[in-house]
Amino acid sequence: MKKILYFLLFTLFVFVACGPQVETRTNPTDGKTMVRVPAGEFRMGITAEQERALIEKQHAAAGGFEFEKPDHLVNVAEFWIDRDLATNAQYKQFLDAHPTRAVPDHELAQLKAWSWDAATRAYPQGRDTYPVVLVTWDDANAYCQWAGKRLPTEAEWEKAARGTDGRLYPWGNEWGNDKTPYGEKGGGDVAPVSKYRAGASPYTLNDMVGNVWQWTSSLFSKYPYQANDGREDQSKMGERVTRGGMFAFGAAVSRVNVRNKFEPTGKAISVGFRCAE
Repeated sequence: MKKILYFLLFTLFVFVACGPQVETRTNPTDGKTMVRVPAGEFRMGITAEQERALIEKQHAAAGGFEFEKPDHLVNVAEFWIDRDLATNAQYKQFLDAHPTRAVPDHELAQLKAWSWDAATRAYPQGRDTYPVVLVTWDDANAYCQWAGKRLPTEAEWEKAARGTDGRLYPWGNEWGNDKTPYGEKGGGDVAPVSKYRAGASPYTLNDMVGNVWQWTSSLFSKYPYQANDGREDQSKMGERVTRGGMFAFGAAVSRVNVRNKFEPTGKAISVGFRCAE
């Protein structure tokens, strides 16, 4: 009996120490590691308890959570998603295969540090492992299609970010200053992908919050989320959902249930993407 008990305790220790096992595979086109997210339900949106806690602990503005309510259960089919954001170096592979597509740049001089050189089609020096930014929704879609993938729906994105226990951040329910660029740098710049692995999600995805907003396939629409109500029609015009907060935002905004929206033609130094299958 004691041997059985010791074995069970040892097994529990190994599981806690090593964390849950996830299935991965490598995309042959862009070389990115993808993680399998199993089918099943998860809770999407923000609960009343989470809203109260954010107002009390993080001084979030009351009334700023309407886009995230009501919280509701969503059933998502199995899918695969990139463990990391698309980087400048990986986006360069895509551009090399599509020499007529414009590089990610911007006419504003103050955005020069993030802009590519249109003449040489090169990204800013020393930023090969940084997430590619200044990409439109169409740019992100085109990259994903080139790699045989697609953008995730916002429901898929949220499940991949929070798992099935309704947590507030990818790593749990309490903010951690060591888990995003905001905590270390005070929100001055994006960070290289996977630098903050302590902030990984239950499915081991990095940078799900607090680095850059991430394009999804979904049109912005009120909750509850319903995949068949037209919001996943890729031909419709309208603002598309971005997720994940950004380097300039801390605990009140860089959460798994925060929703933002951008015009699909928009470019920003705070918006990048990852792909799904």
